[in-house]
Amino acid sequence: MESRNRYAEAAELYEKGIAIDPSNPDLHFHRGECAIWQNDWLKIGSSFERVLELQPGNVDAAVYLAKYYRHEAGNLEK
Repeated sequence: MESRNRYAEAAELYEKGIAIDPSNPDLHFHRGECAIWQNDWLKIGSSFERVLELQPGNVDAAVYLAKYYRHEAGNLEK
């Protein structure tokens, strides 16, 4: 339970950083990682999509985004 709270706190800090510097791909990437631990699928998708807009060659972000799309496709089948 405590670790989830830590990810929520970290996510808030990344959100503040993004508000200050929205073109920083690292902030979006780490916000996306926090979203993974929070199971926040909408934030996962938007975070890694933004990373790829800012850094098209970011392979790690592409992998996370592919996992997001696979998850979303699975939800459509239900």
